[in-house]
Amino acid sequence: GSAGVFAVGLLWGRWREQRRCPLPQRAWQRACRRLASKGLCRGSAECPSDFARRVAGERPAWAAAMTRLADAYGAWRYGSTPDAVAADVPIAARHLINRILAE
Repeated sequence: GSAGVFAVGLLWGRWREQRRCPLPQRAWQRACRRLASKGLCRGSAECPSDFARRVAGERPAWAAAMTRLADAYGAWRYGSTPDAVAADVPIAARHLINRILAE
């Protein structure tokens, strides 16, 4: 009944909100959610490079992929030429997620 309609409305609103985010942001968030599902939650004040170091310390097999993602995301988010590196973030995120799924 009405609870189902309400739930669908909430999900649709969340989907629309996420679609407004740039692709690199969505890719970073997707990778962070995947890491969180494995017990590695990013701290609210933790920068990408610090998070990458922590992930590398806890899961050495993911270190290279996580560092690549953090570097790409940091360059996109905080660098002087974000458009030049925007495509690198989703690629790096997919690579990390594939590493996680391989275990």
